[in-house]
Amino acid sequence: MDRGDFASALGWRARKQALLGALRPSFEVSWTLICACLAAGSLPRTGVSGLRILTTWLIADVVCGYILSQLIALKRASRSGNSPSRAQEIRSFTLVIPYALPGSPGQRLAERINGFVGQWRSQIWPQAGLCGVTALVGAGLALVVASYLGRESLAVLSFGLLLAAGLMILAGRDERALLSWLDGVHLALAWALGYLALAPWRGPAMAVAALVGVHAYARTRLGEGYRGPVRWFLRATWASLILALLIARQPILAALVAVASLAEGMSYGAVRLARPSRLGWLLSLLVVALAMPYWA
Repeated sequence: MDRGDFASALGWRARKQALLGALRPSFEVSWTLICACLAAGSLPRTGVSGLRILTTWLIADVVCGYILSQLIALKRASRSGNSPSRAQEIRSFTLVIPYALPGSPGQRLAERINGFVGQWRSQIWPQAGLCGVTALVGAGLALVVASYLGRESLAVLSFGLLLAAGLMILAGRDERALLSWLDGVHLALAWALGYLALAPWRGPAMAVAALVGVHAYARTRLGEGYRGPVRWFLRATWASLILALLIARQPILAALVAVASLAEGMSYGAVRLARPSRLGWLLSLLVVALAMPYWA
């Protein structure tokens, strides 16, 4: 998913461009998935394995990117439609509670429900309906295809999509936070699904998937100008990779990752840096992926 192609307007033309842009593959997601396949330790030697990798890539990069972009567009559309001045324009649905007296709790509940339904039909659904339907269709398609890859892939994908939907609700009006969270979820899914395409569930591999997600979230937040504890998140992910390599008795690889972490740390202070450099992190992922098959 190319995060620069999220929907930026609510008109049909902008939404159509967003739908097409969301289907563009992302280099970072593809790289993460390839590294996860290498970490599995078994390169594809048959056409079936190659087909599994291709299918996993389509799900993790293209389809999941499409779904997450629609969640962003859905959040924008529902937020823009939340205008109390138009909440009572359309009342095609009216709930009446029998024998409820004026001013009673039952009457007030009915008025609240009528107002919510009217607002949904008149404002939210015309603008956000397309995004919601396409997100549901994409999620259904991804889950159906993932069911053929195995129960573990299906479980991981289901958890990732539910987590993304929950984060969309929890984000409220903070769209930048949502974008950062979904960025992390997307890359974590790419690693987890790529690994499970060629190998069974393994704790260290899923831990690396979590590190990939946290690092992506922190880097995106830092690139947006947010400070807070995100730099500590980045340092923690780097330290975890270095510690894992040291435990695996790979001191030379740990030293290479440490050098890459220092280079990224120095880039934080660059003047007007839009986004911290990701080259060192991507190369470090490759190093970790090549070392993982030899871990005990």
